[in-house]
Amino acid sequence: MLNLESERLIIRNFRPDDWNDLHNYLSIEEVLKYEPGKVCDDEDCKQMALERSQSNIFMAVVLRDSNKMIGHIYFNQTVPFDFLTWEIGYIFNPRYYLKWICY
Repeated sequence: MLNLESERLIIRNFRPDDWNDLHNYLSIEEVLKYEPGKVCDDEDCKQMALERSQSNIFMAVVLRDSNKMIGHIYFNQTVPFDFLTWEIGYIFNPRYYLKWICY
């Protein structure tokens, strides 16, 4: 189990109950513009949060003060494993970084 903390953020393992916060940003088409997959509904996000809670590949990024998940990071080793190559990715809820967009 991973838990990294800063003054403002906590990076931790996903939990099944993160699905609603996940849905808050994976239901926005622009957020997924350069990502594989499609806009997600409630059921998709419930399944994703459950699956992600069972591995260390996806990590939730949470605001320390409110415990609100505002995004996630992806960190995974790629094949061939002997090359020791890793991928990193991230998606954040635009409500927390684009102040000029009204939702």
